[in-house]
Amino acid sequence: MSKIAVVIVNFNTGTLLRECLGPLFESSEGLGLEVEVVDNGSEDGSADGASRKFPEMRLSRTGRNLGFAAAANIALRRIRDEGRADYVLLLNPDVAVEGTSIARLAEYLDSHPDVGAVGPALVLPDGRFQAGAGGFLPTARTGFAYFFFPFKVFPGLRSIFLDQAAFARRGITARVEWLSGACLMFRRAVLERAGLLDETFFLYGEDIAWGKAMGEAGIEIRFHPKARVVHHHGASANKAFPGANTIWLDMVYRFVRKESGAWAYALFRLFSVGGFFLRWAGYSLAGLRPGGLAARRSARDNARFLSFSIFGSRLAGIGKRPDATQGQDEDSSGPGHSKTAGT
Repeated sequence: MSKIAVVIVNFNTGTLLRECLGPLFESSEGLGLEVEVVDNGSEDGSADGASRKFPEMRLSRTGRNLGFAAAANIALRRIRDEGRADYVLLLNPDVAVEGTSIARLAEYLDSHPDVGAVGPALVLPDGRFQAGAGGFLPTARTGFAYFFFPFKVFPGLRSIFLDQAAFARRGITARVEWLSGACLMFRRAVLERAGLLDETFFLYGEDIAWGKAMGEAGIEIRFHPKARVVHHHGASANKAFPGANTIWLDMVYRFVRKESGAWAYALFRLFSVGGFFLRWAGYSLAGLRPGGLAARRSARDNARFLSFSIFGSRLAGIGKRPDATQGQDEDSSGPGHSKTAGT
């Protein structure tokens, strides 16, 4: 099996980091795995505790929170320059690998030399599929497909977020334009062809931007639902961002405006307003039923997304970029990969 370099960015994740590393090392036999943890200025001792328990890991320290992209690039640049791995795995510390999941991803790259990057299904601890495991670049068209649900009727439709469950039922891989950085395996050559992560994205959006760079470099990206990992989505988010985190939405808006122009941005934002309104209304009605606590929480989250979509961060009071000393993570109510240390 090819040698795999695993890169984990850590920021005040407590026991999550150790819970991530345990199954990773247990399932690494025969994989030639090496693990590098980049600590992004943690103050909770999580990196030191993990280093004591797993002395085989390599620990780097940034000294302060640089954001995910900048921290990850420290390790990625070293891996690229030293040429010491065939494959690289970006992994969040709140992700627990399941059995042979890592081996499945490596085997897929081994048997598909035309594919440059592959990602697994992201499953929540309760067994539900997480939103935002991957999809297509944000545009007015892919936004409409997601916000108004056509992607649920036609799973093959190009949507910002793909329907994981649909592909899992069919047991087939899907060609996508971006994958979540929560768990993403790619060939080391991708770093040379597509470059490193875009550090202008302090948190969120860097995986979408990197997917675009891969596409421009002719690199094929695949979602592999037969490989699964458990994502404790938002497990550390509530420490930094109580309630629904809208920063992911702000970054998507920024990406659309930059890449597609003002008219596409206006349409995308209009579609998001309509989509979040429909979700808020639906969850609000469901929350009236006995035992509808989860639906009421989802209604509140979507109300916050709706408010941000209409007013932006200034009036909604949310979605602002934190300074470099803050932690960041994606709340469980928002799509995308969880941000621990800006990941």
